[in-house]
Amino acid sequence: MAKLTKDLLMGDAYTTTVKAVVSGQEVDVEIKPLNGPDSSRVEEWLQEGNTMKGRPGRNGKMQQEMSMDLKKNAKGQKESDILACAYGTVDSDFNEKFIREHWPNHLIKTVASEVKDLSGITNKAEIERFRNEQSGDSDGSGELVHSDLPSGDSAERADDDEPAAEAHSDSSV
Repeated sequence: MAKLTKDLLMGDAYTTTVKAVVSGQEVDVEIKPLNGPDSSRVEEWLQEGNTMKGRPGRNGKMQQEMSMDLKKNAKGQKESDILACAYGTVDSDFNEKFIREHWPNHLIKTVASEVKDLSGITNKAEIERFRNEQSGDSDGSGELVHSDLPSGDSAERADDDEPAAEAHSDSSV
């Protein structure tokens, strides 16, 4: 059993490598798990564009409404990946600005995915289970639709002040 130390908590005591291909060459990128504050910053960007509202529903149950601005969410995903790479790489030369300007997108996605997994930010098994459960909620348009809504564009049922690029899903809790 290892002794709990400051370095272990800060993520400095454990590192691993990610293999990737850059300009036709296989390279190793040394990564470490994110510490608490860095992990929080990465997770905040993952939530960009998502809104969850609650209201009293039928039979005293709370109704939840989730909306997603797809454009803001895509930007949040990208920012989250860049920060995960910047905070999670051991090489101090790989800062946010350098990664944004010089790293190819496939390298950012590969390294960010591994850093997030190592840090416990994402759980691939839970994500896959959720996708499988929700597979019946898509009409192929890229929007989430509730199964008891009439067919058609779910954005038409949204409030007039919401952009049409949002997806909506209602569920009881």
